Amino acid sequence: MKLQMDENSIENDILLIHEISDVMAFRIITSIRDSPKAASQISLENSLPLSSTYKKIKKLQKYGVVRIHRSEIDESGKRVLFYKSNIANFEFRIEKGAHRIL
Repeated sequence: MKLQMDENSIENDILLIHEISDVMAFRIITSIRDSPKAASQISLENSLPLSSTYKKIKKLQKYGVVRIHRSEIDESGKRVLFYKSNIANFEFRIEKGAHRIL
C-alpha cells in the first residue's frame, strides 16, 4: 500500500498511521496476512475481545488495510465474513521535503 502525503491528505494519513500502529491492529493484520479468517477466529487466536476485534476490523476496512475476502453461511444459518489484509508489510519514512507511507 503506497500513500503520498500532500496538504489535503496529511490528516487522514496520520489517522491511518495511528490506526495501524497499535498492538491490536498489528495482531489482526499479521493474523490475516497470509489467509482470510473470520473475526471470531482472529479474536480467539489472538486473545482479543470479539467486539473490539470487530471494531478494529471496521476501522481498518475504512482505510483500505483490510478487506472482506469472502462470506459463507455457517451451520446455524448466519453469514460469516472472512477478512484478508491488503498489506504484507508497512514502512513509514520521513524524508526532507517529502512525507510518504510505503
